[in-house]
Amino acid sequence: MTHVSDLYVTRTRPDFGANDITLWLVEVLRAFYNVPLTQVKTEVVIRGASRGRADLVVQDSIGIETKRHLDKELPDALIQVRRILRKLEAEGDQAPIGIATDGESWRFYVLAGAELFEFHTFQLSQASTDESLRDRLWQGLTAIRLEKNRPSPTAESIAEAFRPGGPAFNEARSQLVAEANYLAGSRPVDFASKFEPWFEVFSHVYNNFEARCEAWAPFAKDLADLAHGLKSSGRYETVSQRTIAGGLELFLRHTYLALLAKLLAAVAALGEDGVVRENLKDPAAIVSGDFLRSQGVWITEANDFFVWPATGRHPAKLVATLARPLRRFSSDYTDDVFRHLYEEVVDSDTRHELGEFFTPKWIAQQIVKDTIRSGDQRVLDPACGSGTFLVMALRRKAALAPGGSVALEAAGANSLLEEVWGFDVNPLSVVLARTNLYLALCTLLPRRRLPSEIHPRVYASDTLVLSRFENAEQRRLAEGDGVGALVSTPITPQITIPILPRLSPEQAMHCVDVAADAFDGKARRIAPRPGDATDLIEYQNALLSAMTDIKARYGNSLWKFVLRNYGLPPLLRRSFDTVIGNPPWLSFREARKRIQDTIEALADKYGVSPPAQVKTSFNLGIAFFLACTHFLK
Repeated sequence: MTHVSDLYVTRTRPDFGANDITLWLVEVLRAFYNVPLTQVKTEVVIRGASRGRADLVVQDSIGIETKRHLDKELPDALIQVRRILRKLEAEGDQAPIGIATDGESWRFYVLAGAELFEFHTFQLSQASTDESLRDRLWQGLTAIRLEKNRPSPTAESIAEAFRPGGPAFNEARSQLVAEANYLAGSRPVDFASKFEPWFEVFSHVYNNFEARCEAWAPFAKDLADLAHGLKSSGRYETVSQRTIAGGLELFLRHTYLALLAKLLAAVAALGEDGVVRENLKDPAAIVSGDFLRSQGVWITEANDFFVWPATGRHPAKLVATLARPLRRFSSDYTDDVFRHLYEEVVDSDTRHELGEFFTPKWIAQQIVKDTIRSGDQRVLDPACGSGTFLVMALRRKAALAPGGSVALEAAGANSLLEEVWGFDVNPLSVVLARTNLYLALCTLLPRRRLPSEIHPRVYASDTLVLSRFENAEQRRLAEGDGVGALVSTPITPQITIPILPRLSPEQAMHCVDVAADAFDGKARRIAPRPGDATDLIEYQNALLSAMTDIKARYGNSLWKFVLRNYGLPPLLRRSFDTVIGNPPWLSFREARKRIQDTIEALADKYGVSPPAQVKTSFNLGIAFFLACTHFLK
């Protein structure tokens, strides 16, 4: 007889009680893990303020409360588990585990301050095997380890913990589908105003994007109703419902990765227990990124594409689902931790259709070593992806600074961030790259020595925009003479985005904030203040007008994100000592018409136009490389 079958025989007896479950569990621990009876204590008295009795204490670090029917007795079980964990903490264990179980239902807890945090659950059935019980019980018992014993997170281990098909991904995806359907029914603007412009970004930039969405449709059967609702809105007239469903699947996967990035950064900023407490208090702030921004960590911007689950019904469940696997790891981030996970969440065919090819780590290391020779070089990766080159550049510059990275202080850390910049047209890549830079900074400096405000210089923008200034008016604009109009950005192909190239990026962003305040106050025009230059006021009012246009198209959500990101490249001409990276690799025939036009113009300008018979194979990477010479000093 197996241990699982023995459990169900026991549970069928009319006189069975919680003590029977306790005795069964003692035998399970001995048989599965060779736990000696000398390390198992039953009926342990809890004294002091939290009086009670622990059914089972294992190795002075695991407290177990057994019940006949856990679902019916859960409130009492949680009281007892909290008491057990307080006792074990008081006796010196730094990370005790509490378990509530009736043998069939299992719940695992740790203390976060005075609150319980559930980090692992599973359910047995009569069809379960001893092997599945052993593995799932072991997963819960080993999920919490002392920090000194936890491995550093790597690209490989993060991919293993969060890959598609794994429990964290499956549970989080199910929750995201539920939240998306809920919002579509109750608050449709909250979801549609993020999905629609996200879809437009990729459709506008990538020639085969809709075909790739078709390929994702088989994974999106549970999104059919949502796709039907979006199709019925009339805003997707030329797109099939099947394509919308596939696009929704990819959008949810991007949201999943963005949420994981926010959570990793939150753990780095406040520690695991701090995040648990914040999740109990205000989970929406973690999901939206507001919590991080309140801590001075700007890896996301308010109302970007991926904040929509914050207004759903159960943001706390999403945070808890992704937080559980993170407790396996230390907080020593030395890698681009998203590199392999992104490759698994977004399949290779989709990435390659979008021109995304990740650089092997050893190649990136060699390029950074060969090109960054001093600590004061200003570096740009114009197609940064998840930030592999940026993280290595940050570490390289820190090592080359006077005294090396060990002498780094907050002011030096801010200078480092100011000198490492990245652009990417993919808004998810921007979130991942900013997060990787922040995590890398956390490993270079103890938390108490970090800057009070951390702004990784990575932006969702179109690096090629400077190469589209072809007529005299556009060349005048690019050279910084007055306010001009930058049109046809990936997210707003029909909306004019103003720029004033004489400004620094910081000055331009301040102007966006001034215009945003006026917009929120429903002002029709910004009045000049004493000393304001005429072109500055003209620029701020042009921003205000652009905000009105973007709100009319997408709702009151994305306008500030657009204006803070897409107008930056013209402000950074001749600003960098070094441009590194791996450009997007798309052939001429795979690119959209406007990108083909840019490729042709650049090839003609630099005298590298290919013969007509091989023109369709000419690669965007070559043109992209030439375009980036605009950024060099």
